[in-house]
Amino acid sequence: MNLFILGIIGPFQLIFLLVLFLIVAGFIALIVLIVKNAKNKSRANTLDDVIRHQNMQSNAPQNDRLEKLERLNQLRNSGALTEEEFEAEKKKILG
Repeated sequence: MNLFILGIIGPFQLIFLLVLFLIVAGFIALIVLIVKNAKNKSRANTLDDVIRHQNMQSNAPQNDRLEKLERLNQLRNSGALTEEEFEAEKKKILG
């Protein structure tokens, strides 16, 4: 069985080229994995930012309601609003 390729490359050179190919292929695979991991982290960070932004927007009306109710309670406690006025405004705020 003849392992020589066109009589130029001998068996040791063939083994050397195969090992060299495997090393280069390993480095390329490692680089691909690192790039994919970086993309996934970037996507995760972007998704976290979107979720955080949505949570802030969804909490804003609740915080606004809470602030309005606190102001109404202060007005009631100071005597500027009657109990009936307080309850009517509270129903408007809470829907």
